[in-house]
Amino acid sequence: MLQEWVRHSVEWNNWGVNVLTVSFIATVFFTFLEMWGLVKQDRTIRDARSGEGVSVSMISYFGCTFIAFGYFGFVVHSVASLFNGVILFFFYLKVLLGLKKFKGFSTVEKWRIALFASLVLLEFLTNKKELVMTGIMIGAVYPMYLQVREIWVKQSVGQLDIRYTTVMLISTLFWTVYAFVTHNLPLMIVNPFGITLFGMMIYFWFKFRQSN
Repeated sequence: MLQEWVRHSVEWNNWGVNVLTVSFIATVFFTFLEMWGLVKQDRTIRDARSGEGVSVSMISYFGCTFIAFGYFGFVVHSVASLFNGVILFFFYLKVLLGLKKFKGFSTVEKWRIALFASLVLLEFLTNKKELVMTGIMIGAVYPMYLQVREIWVKQSVGQLDIRYTTVMLISTLFWTVYAFVTHNLPLMIVNPFGITLFGMMIYFWFKFRQSN
C-alpha cells in the first residue's frame, strides 16, 4: 500500500533533472534543518528553565499546522508535505511541553490550543481538505504576529532562539519555491507573510539583545 502511494506521488511522477526535484530535495534537507532549530529552541528553554519571550500560541499553532499539513500531503500524494508535516509535529510538541513546564499556559492560550486542535480535526473530517488547509495556513499569520508582538511589548526576546528563527526564515524561502513549482495554493498565500514576520523576529532579536 505504501509503495503504491509513493508511486502515485507528485515527486515520483515528476522525478528528474528539473526544478521540482531540486526543490523537493531542498525541502527534505530543510526539514532536517528545522528539526535542528527546534532542538536548539527546546534546549534554550530547558537550560534557562524559562519560556519567556517564546509565544505559546505560535508554537502550538505550528504544531497543529504541521500535523494537518502532513495529512494533507498524504491526501494529495506529496512526499515532501507528508514527511515535513509529521516529523516536525513531534518536535513542536516537545517544545510546547517545555513551555508548559517552564512558562505555563494562560487561560487564553489554553483556549487557543483547543481551537487550533479543532482545526486539525476539521481537516481530517471534511471533504474540502484543500480549502480547510488553505484556511489553516493563512491562519498561521496571526500566531506569528503574536510572537512579534510579544517581543515588541516586552522589548525583550527572552528565550527565543535565533537559530530556530533563522532556520525558519530560510526554510520558508525554500518552501515558497516549492509551493510555486507545485502550485500549492496554501503555501503560495501564506509564505510571503511568513518571510516578513520571521524577518521581523530576527531583526528584533538583534535589536533587543543589544539593548539588554
